Amino acid sequence: MKALRAMNERGENATDVIRRPTYEMDERLKVYKEIDPPHDDLYMGLGWDENKDTKRKHYRQFYSGNLENNTEIFPEKSPFDTFDIKRGQSRGIKKGGLFSAFKVTHQDESG
Repeated sequence: MKALRAMNERGENATDVIRRPTYEMDERLKVYKEIDPPHDDLYMGLGWDENKDTKRKHYRQFYSGNLENNTEIFPEKSPFDTFDIKRGQSRGIKKGGLFSAFKVTHQDESG
Protein backbone atom coordinates (compact mmCIF):
# COMPACT_ATOMS: atom_id res chain seq x y z
CA MET A 1 0.00 0.00 0.00
CA LYS A 2 1.71 3.14 -1.26
CA ALA A 3 -0.09 5.56 1.05
CA LEU A 4 0.92 3.61 4.14
CA ARG A 5 4.58 3.54 3.07
CA ALA A 6 4.52 7.28 2.31
CA MET A 7 3.13 8.06 5.77
CA ASN A 8 5.81 5.93 7.42
CA GLU A 9 8.54 7.69 5.42
CA ARG A 10 7.27 11.08 6.63
CA GLY A 11 7.36 9.81 10.22
CA GLU A 12 3.58 9.88 10.66
CA ASN A 13 1.72 7.29 12.67
CA ALA A 14 -0.44 5.40 10.20
CA THR A 15 -2.33 3.62 12.98
CA ASP A 16 -4.11 6.77 14.19
CA VAL A 17 -7.85 6.24 13.75
CA ILE A 18 -8.77 9.94 13.98
CA ARG A 19 -6.54 12.77 12.75
CA ARG A 20 -7.06 16.52 13.00
CA PRO A 21 -5.99 18.92 10.24
CA THR A 22 -3.14 21.38 10.70
CA TYR A 23 -3.33 24.93 9.34
CA GLU A 24 -0.75 27.43 8.20
CA MET A 25 -1.11 31.10 7.22
CA ASP A 26 -0.93 31.69 3.47
CA GLU A 27 0.84 35.04 3.22
CA ARG A 28 -0.31 35.69 -0.34
CA LEU A 29 -4.04 35.19 0.40
CA LYS A 30 -3.90 36.16 4.10
CA VAL A 31 -5.95 33.13 5.14
CA TYR A 32 -5.21 29.92 6.99
CA LYS A 33 -4.92 26.90 4.69
CA GLU A 34 -4.78 23.24 5.63
CA ILE A 35 -1.35 21.74 5.11
CA ASP A 36 -0.42 18.12 4.48
CA PRO A 37 -3.82 16.34 4.71
CA PRO A 38 -3.71 12.54 5.13
CA HIS A 39 -3.89 10.35 2.05
CA ASP A 40 -7.35 9.64 0.57
CA ASP A 41 -6.65 5.89 0.41
CA LEU A 42 -6.41 5.66 4.20
CA TYR A 43 -8.57 8.46 5.61
CA MET A 44 -11.96 9.98 4.90
CA GLY A 45 -12.47 13.69 5.60
CA LEU A 46 -15.49 14.56 7.73
CA GLY A 47 -16.85 17.91 8.92
CA TRP A 48 -15.56 21.41 8.14
CA ASP A 49 -13.83 24.27 9.90
CA GLU A 50 -14.90 27.89 9.54
CA ASN A 51 -11.51 28.93 10.88
CA LYS A 52 -8.42 27.27 12.33
CA ASP A 53 -9.89 27.17 15.87
CA THR A 54 -13.27 25.52 15.14
CA LYS A 55 -11.93 21.91 15.40
CA ARG A 56 -14.90 20.27 13.67
CA LYS A 57 -13.07 18.87 10.68
CA HIS A 58 -11.30 15.58 11.17
CA TYR A 59 -10.20 12.54 9.22
CA ARG A 60 -11.19 8.98 10.07
CA GLN A 61 -9.30 5.91 9.03
CA PHE A 62 -11.30 3.48 6.94
CA TYR A 63 -10.80 0.12 5.24
CA SER A 64 -12.27 -0.57 1.86
CA GLY A 65 -12.57 -4.36 2.23
CA ASN A 66 -13.95 -6.77 4.80
CA LEU A 67 -12.34 -6.24 8.20
CA GLU A 68 -12.17 -9.94 8.99
CA ASN A 69 -9.99 -10.46 5.88
CA ASN A 70 -7.57 -7.64 6.78
CA THR A 71 -4.34 -9.17 8.12
CA GLU A 72 -3.14 -5.85 9.59
CA ILE A 73 -6.06 -5.84 12.04
CA PHE A 74 -6.56 -9.58 12.53
CA PRO A 75 -3.38 -11.62 12.05
CA GLU A 76 -5.26 -14.91 12.51
CA LYS A 77 -7.66 -16.32 9.93
CA SER A 78 -10.86 -15.59 11.86
CA PRO A 79 -11.01 -14.32 15.43
CA PHE A 80 -14.80 -14.71 15.37
CA ASP A 81 -16.71 -17.82 16.45
CA THR A 82 -17.84 -19.85 13.47
CA PHE A 83 -20.44 -22.59 13.56
CA ASP A 84 -21.84 -25.03 11.03
CA ILE A 85 -25.58 -24.45 10.69
CA LYS A 86 -27.86 -27.42 10.06
CA ARG A 87 -31.42 -27.22 8.90
CA GLY A 88 -33.99 -28.37 11.42
CA GLN A 89 -37.38 -29.98 10.96
CA SER A 90 -38.76 -29.33 7.49
CA ARG A 91 -42.26 -30.67 8.11
CA GLY A 92 -44.77 -28.87 10.28
CA ILE A 93 -48.13 -29.24 11.95
CA LYS A 94 -50.87 -30.11 9.49
CA LYS A 95 -53.51 -27.42 9.10
CA GLY A 96 -57.10 -28.50 9.39
CA GLY A 97 -60.27 -27.34 7.72
CA LEU A 98 -62.92 -24.80 8.71
CA PHE A 99 -63.39 -25.97 12.31
CA SER A 100 -59.69 -26.41 13.09
CA ALA A 101 -59.65 -23.14 15.05
CA PHE A 102 -61.73 -24.81 17.81
CA LYS A 103 -59.64 -27.95 17.89
CA VAL A 104 -56.20 -27.62 19.49
CA THR A 105 -53.70 -30.00 17.99
CA HIS A 106 -49.99 -30.00 18.58
CA GLN A 107 -49.14 -33.15 16.70
CA ASP A 108 -48.00 -33.64 13.18
CA GLU A 109 -48.38 -36.74 10.99
CA SER A 110 -45.69 -38.66 12.87
CA GLY A 111 -47.43 -38.17 16.22
